[in-house]
Amino acid sequence: MEALPLTTGLSPRLVGDALNAAFSELRSHQMVRYAENEFMAGGDYPRKVMLIIAGNVFTAWLPAVYIALMAGSDLCLKPSVNEPVFAPLWKRSFDFLAPSWRNRVKVVSLKDDLLKSADAVVAYGADASLAALRKRCSPATNFIGYGHKISVAVIFREALDAPDLLNRIRADVDPFRLEGCLSPRILYVEESADQLSDGGAQKIARALSGIHPVPGIASFTNFAELLRLWQASGLPFSTLGYAGSSVRIELMDPQIRSLGFTRVCPLGEMQKPPLSWGNGGFSLARRLRVRI
Repeated sequence: MEALPLTTGLSPRLVGDALNAAFSELRSHQMVRYAENEFMAGGDYPRKVMLIIAGNVFTAWLPAVYIALMAGSDLCLKPSVNEPVFAPLWKRSFDFLAPSWRNRVKVVSLKDDLLKSADAVVAYGADASLAALRKRCSPATNFIGYGHKISVAVIFREALDAPDLLNRIRADVDPFRLEGCLSPRILYVEESADQLSDGGAQKIARALSGIHPVPGIASFTNFAELLRLWQASGLPFSTLGYAGSSVRIELMDPQIRSLGFTRVCPLGEMQKPPLSWGNGGFSLARRLRVRI
């Protein structure tokens, strides 16, 4: 495990935080509940799945592994060239904990014969990389790609004086150097019109001055107008974090979802998606399903 800070570029503390966040959502009762809700009768699942891992968020692929295993698929894991350490470490731990399943998972290099022989390919990466990978697969392959997404957070006025606000911001901003699809690239801070010169946004910017990299910080005075701004941006949204009134979020939930957000959660929980979250806006178990 000592190698992970070197290959990920994260401090030992952040590596530990990322591992704890990922595995906290992969306990047996959570997987049983997921299987009960997501696996459907009347279909079949791929015999062989190839999973291609991105390097920027070294734990992002873990839910897909367990979902594919629950589907009965065998797995080939292709680590990122930028972070080649975690997948073999996970495989060693998996073999120890589940020795009867050790032959169901292999760590491999990317070769065209493996791509073409896979019934399904699940890939994480940049949109251009996914498009190139898709072309290398057989036309019959079920290709499932997780590409570029952006997350943001909203801090409502009533949360600005919350004593835990800075810790909640840091819990989502610190991991993965803002490169992950769950990292809030911009914090939108609600203020009244007479506060814009030295209001909450300026205070938060000063409080976060020691963080590197620091997220963008912007002010807004009307949440409905902010939603219209996001709609006009056309950005590929993933998760919306918020601090403050959940009622205000719930009232605008249809509009939020219409913009492409697939998850809304309290600030401080953005890096801990539940196994049940439909990353990319779909259920992986159902996308893997072969209709008969």
